[in-house]
Amino acid sequence: MDSPLLSALPILIVIAAILYAAVVGERIHVSTGGISILGIAATLLGLMMGWLLQRFGPTTRSMDDWLSFRSLRIEVALLFSLVALFSVLAVNLMRRDLTGQSRKDSGRRKFASLASMFLLAICIPARGKLVAYLVVLLARANP
Repeated sequence: MDSPLLSALPILIVIAAILYAAVVGERIHVSTGGISILGIAATLLGLMMGWLLQRFGPTTRSMDDWLSFRSLRIEVALLFSLVALFSVLAVNLMRRDLTGQSRKDSGRRKFASLASMFLLAICIPARGKLVAYLVVLLARANP
């Protein structure tokens, strides 16, 4: 038995976690200048958006067939690259918070860090779609 509430409950829980991290992160940012908790909120939001893109993003039938047959190596390489880049960015953000350097950072630098985490978090679950679009773009560029 599938009810609308049962389907919506996981999304509501994730939205609640995002809001909680955003509120706590903003309070910490105001008091200490640290943005690590805001990074968690940006990551959660990005992961949710990436999952939605992977699940509902449009692809053509021929693109799906090509991806299921050939792109596993590309997708795995992209996944490991994205996770490694995300990890380096997250550790750097936490290090800056712990050493007090983030308090001195400009608003642009803080925004750039959070935006990078958000975009990488979108790319991790949506890597299959990214590979598909990348392959199509490369195929059109090299006829």
